[in-house]
Amino acid sequence: MKYVKGNFLPTRQFRDMADLNAQVRDWVPQVAGQRIHGTTRLRTPHMCLQEGKPRWQGLPDGLARRLHIYYVNGGQLNIDGFYAPLSAHVAGKAASGIADPIMFPTSHIYHPDHPGLVFDSPTA
Repeated sequence: MKYVKGNFLPTRQFRDMADLNAQVRDWVPQVAGQRIHGTTRLRTPHMCLQEGKPRWQGLPDGLARRLHIYYVNGGQLNIDGFYAPLSAHVAGKAASGIADPIMFPTSHIYHPDHPGLVFDSPTA
């Protein structure tokens, strides 16, 4: 966030939030995504997950798609699953033995102690 505050925000003007979002969507892959990290000396990979169609750079397609599935389904097991293959990728190791994402219905109530993790309705 410090990088964005220091390098993106001071150089721009925005008509509204939609304009800010459009500008940052262009800036991330063109500028921030091209920068070389000062410590690792690697190009910084990134994913934009809050949009209807996710985008990524610097990550293999299969890994990025898997991370997106973990992210959009949520829950503690998926959060753990999100970080495990990402950590393996960054360390240059195989991501074997990591559970597949748990796919939840689009509309549900999540509770980590429920055997199925989700309820279809509040009365279930």
